[in-house]
Amino acid sequence: MSGSVLAVLDPTTGASLLPLSIDPALFSREEFVWGEEPWVTVHHALVEPAMNLALAAPVTPFAEPFQEAARRNLWILVVVASAGFALAALMTRRITQELVRLAEAAEAVSEGDLDRRVEEASGDEVGRVGRAFNSMTESLKQTLQKLSQRQALAAVGEFAAGLAHEVRNPLTSVRLDMQRIQEELPEGSRAEGLLKRALGEIDRVNRSVTGALRVARSGSVQLEAIDIRQPIQGAVHAAEPELKARGLEVSVAVPAERMVRVKGDRVALEQLLLNLLLNAAQAVEGPGKVSVAVREEEGSVVVEVADTGRGIPEEDLGRIAEPFFSTRPEGTGLGLAIAQRIAQAHGRELEFESAPGIGTTVRLHLPAAVRDSDADADRET
Repeated sequence: MSGSVLAVLDPTTGASLLPLSIDPALFSREEFVWGEEPWVTVHHALVEPAMNLALAAPVTPFAEPFQEAARRNLWILVVVASAGFALAALMTRRITQELVRLAEAAEAVSEGDLDRRVEEASGDEVGRVGRAFNSMTESLKQTLQKLSQRQALAAVGEFAAGLAHEVRNPLTSVRLDMQRIQEELPEGSRAEGLLKRALGEIDRVNRSVTGALRVARSGSVQLEAIDIRQPIQGAVHAAEPELKARGLEVSVAVPAERMVRVKGDRVALEQLLLNLLLNAAQAVEGPGKVSVAVREEEGSVVVEVADTGRGIPEEDLGRIAEPFFSTRPEGTGLGLAIAQRIAQAHGRELEFESAPGIGTTVRLHLPAAVRDSDADADRET
């Protein structure tokens, strides 16, 4: 062994039988220090010949590799621990920042800022919380918008009810006066035809006002099988003066050879279509076109009212049917709101599609009514 010293000792006297470079007395110890270096000793006794063997060796050559490995591992441990601490601090800081932003967003939402969002980039639990927070905020925003719209529509209903009451009273007086004039006319007078037509228009307006009042009060309509062409013709006829005054071209594309039956309230739908036509007419500046088209889909009938007007900006498209919201300074913001309320009473929503400078299209999907021939066929089957 490198650096070791072997001693052969007399078992009786303890004297060394070989020359030694170390004090022989040290070999009797298990451990000793020689030359400022620790040594260890092992002993073995022989019987024949009688002698004691002692082998001493310095510890340093054996311990140095382990000490070096221990020092190296200690540095590795320090580096790993430092890196782990730094990584933990970085992750804790990032999570803390995200939680702070989440808390700030929650405070903003509690103060009414429902447009506040948090980042969703991370895929860990904090990111999941952020996505859940954003989803919750969006759902809350939509719920509040719907609630606000319902309250506004209720206000529109009350306003429409009061307006309908104020309109029906003078209409009744005008109708009575015109009936008296009709009674006093000589037989065969040319004014009789004009009076008859005017009385018919008063009856039509009165029916429309009565239907609008019913929808405004209850938010419901009387659904029955009707020919959608009838309310379309009535709405076009009522809007004709406004359309002609603006010099607009009007086209109506509906099946002429057969009825198109839907489940709806004829008077209420006529009012809805009239509001859409008047809104379309007011959206067109200068020469333009307003069109009404009907197409049938599986189980439903789609009515489209389109114009070639200035269109609706994208940021206003989602609010166009809100009560009292209008893109025109002189607009009241009630026409489309009432039309939307009538559509909702039919279990539907108006769909708006618009492009600035090109025009706007409004769609209404109505449930198709079973034709009499189809019902008879079903009963025979």
